[in-house]
Amino acid sequence: MKFLIQASGDAPVIVTFEPSGAEYSIGAGDHMVVEWPDADGPLMGTIQHSPTGLTVGEPSGRMARIWNSSGAELSILGQ
Repeated sequence: MKFLIQASGDAPVIVTFEPSGAEYSIGAGDHMVVEWPDADGPLMGTIQHSPTGLTVGEPSGRMARIWNSSGAELSILGQ
């Protein structure tokens, strides 16, 4: 499953991926694409919103893939 995370306001959004701890800032008006692999359990993963950004919890035992708005793949293990 692929989905888009977009910073639609005037401020950047910090997106943290767990359990790896990778963290990326999405500039105002920009976006990233996340692809979750199929999960073996009842949950595909989690998304938590907080005042400081989003935390994306990957499906258990699987690694997500992420791309910036230019189409370059980003490391799920961090910058």
